[in-house]
Amino acid sequence: MFEVLRFLVVLGAALLASGGATAALVGLGGGFSDKLDIANQFAPLWLATSVLALALGLPFASGGWRVVTVAAAVVAILIGGFRVAPEVVARFEPKPPPSASERLKVVHFNVYMLNSEPRQAIAWLLAQDADVVVLVEAEGFYRGFAKDLLSRYPYCNGCVERGNWSNLILSKRPPVDHGRFERPDPDTEFPLLGGWSRFAGPGGDFTVVGAHLTWPWRRFGPPQREALAEFVREGQTDRMVLTGDFNMTPWSTALRRFDRSVGALTRRTHGQASWPANRYYRLPGLPLRFFPLLAIDQVYAGPGWRTVSVKRGPRLGSDHYPIVVELAATPKRP
Repeated sequence: MFEVLRFLVVLGAALLASGGATAALVGLGGGFSDKLDIANQFAPLWLATSVLALALGLPFASGGWRVVTVAAAVVAILIGGFRVAPEVVARFEPKPPPSASERLKVVHFNVYMLNSEPRQAIAWLLAQDADVVVLVEAEGFYRGFAKDLLSRYPYCNGCVERGNWSNLILSKRPPVDHGRFERPDPDTEFPLLGGWSRFAGPGGDFTVVGAHLTWPWRRFGPPQREALAEFVREGQTDRMVLTGDFNMTPWSTALRRFDRSVGALTRRTHGQASWPANRYYRLPGLPLRFFPLLAIDQVYAGPGWRTVSVKRGPRLGSDHYPIVVELAATPKRP
């Protein structure tokens, strides 16, 4: 009996290690294929399973089984560590102390069009008392549920009587200018979704941008990313804040390329897993509660802002967790 159990453990370790190594090697092709880059979106998962395989393979496997398990696990751990470690380290970098200068609190939340707890979600948003709230798939709060939210944040970029009530930027203060991305464009069938609002602040104007990108391997993923990056580069990036459901994780080649394409903006979210939080409507048969796997909701800010804190909110009836970011204006040099 013990030998049977030992064989099953050895076999399982070999399969886990081989699967991790395969995913790691496939992910190396993410540099030239967004479809191969899918493997990198799940890098923490296959990295963890490879570590488990190594832990099981070393004490229980022998001979060829041990060689195969250890070799495959090491390959996956080295490649996965290269992708995941920088984000983990960045999360624990010391944050500057709260500054007495200009502060900005922004909440980003993919509400989910079929939100099951809209009243609780709105109550949580009101309790955050943020300066700006950026909502994606805000149909889940459509009008009747959003009355209290709109009374606190009367300035809404994206609220319309009819049509798409999806990507909103809500604020307490009136914007000095604003715009939308949903403009007819004969050259694209999948336009960039979202908008931007510019506000006056003690340190000068600042812009908050909200966007919702499609999955990166879809046909219009690359054009969307480039359109958003081009908008950012052409703006006043020193005091810009960019938030969105990007459908890309920090360990993917696609998001790393986007990081390099947005000029002076730097990503302030580092692996805060935000999906899934609840049942996903395209996977209705799966259990209600999930362990969040993918860090796909991101926040960027220009050099005019220092990060004070980045936190993930609770489950609020959406398949995404909200992200709460507090920023302090960078002191100007004399």
